[in-house]
Amino acid sequence: MLELSGIHKYYNPGTINEMCLFDNFSMKIEQGDFLSVVGSNGSGKTSMLNIICGSIPLEGGKILINGKDITREKEYKRNARIGRVYQNPAMG
Repeated sequence: MLELSGIHKYYNPGTINEMCLFDNFSMKIEQGDFLSVVGSNGSGKTSMLNIICGSIPLEGGKILINGKDITREKEYKRNARIGRVYQNPAMG
């Protein structure tokens, strides 16, 4: 199970260019569920995946995998549980 609980993410906080990406966003994906993430350019799809994988830090909230809080876990440690395929294969 993957759970995002109360996620807060802002880009350029405290500046004139501040942008709220997620404000108290939560979702739960149960074992065996299938999920499609759909949205326009700039809507946060890739950022959400990067947050889950640990490439982008959060301002608040929790990320849980099977009940274990991995919010502050380093990206290289999360890689033991999470796999991803990059849009550009040269990046992965």
